[in-house]
Amino acid sequence: MKPCVFINLPAATARRASLEASFAAAAHDGWTLQRFAAIGPDQAADLPGSLAPAEKGCFASHRAVIGEHLDDDAPLFVAEDDAVFSAQALQVVDRMLARGHDWDLMFTDVAICDLSLMVHLARQRDSLVARDDHLPVNLAGRSFFGANAYVVRGGAKRALHAALAETVELNRPYDLHLRDLGAAGRLKIGACFPFVTTLAAHADDSQIQDGAAAALFDRTLNAYRRLMYVERDLAASREAIQALSTAASDEGSRLVGEIFGIIAAPGFPIAR
Repeated sequence: MKPCVFINLPAATARRASLEASFAAAAHDGWTLQRFAAIGPDQAADLPGSLAPAEKGCFASHRAVIGEHLDDDAPLFVAEDDAVFSAQALQVVDRMLARGHDWDLMFTDVAICDLSLMVHLARQRDSLVARDDHLPVNLAGRSFFGANAYVVRGGAKRALHAALAETVELNRPYDLHLRDLGAAGRLKIGACFPFVTTLAAHADDSQIQDGAAAALFDRTLNAYRRLMYVERDLAASREAIQALSTAASDEGSRLVGEIFGIIAAPGFPIAR
């Protein structure tokens, strides 16, 4: 059996119910859902390092989940409790696993902070969805964040856990630490595109991050992620983006955004 483990604080019962219902709708032969009781801020506060207690708990929880699944070579799906599964998520993951081993860790949804790549992916999304096709996007050298949902190839679990276990002082958030491992050549990281998981609405109210600037950054990138989701809801996305548009308070910024919208359209002759 192939485990999908979701990380969930004991008090977050609504989040647990949301994820369990989403997984049930995506049920696929061979995959089983397991809950890992998240290591909370109080438990993690005394761990060495400069991260805030909630971020330490996040890092320690992911590391512990991987450490509990080293006895076999089955792939491991790890999700946080704000993930939402598309109906075909697990089938697509199986197809990606069957294609070969050119990645160690594959995100099924991730925040990409690379404007060129974001436009490139947006141009391809609709045609890929129409063909029921998915691409492994190589994230080597790319700026990204978010570890809400990802698959670890069975043969890479031990090496990943060993790399995480080396980290005694927790000074970098878990997602950025993964990015560092990729940049150092210790981990081959990819993303399944179009995304087959996305973020629940409550993901915009982070249990870890705080502050107005962080909220604006996260919600903006989250809006893009939801637009790149295979089962996207355009009406909900439009409402969310309109709420964010006050951040572009001058006409010049808004017009630049419209230009990028034209460039991102599949019919734009970008290859001239």
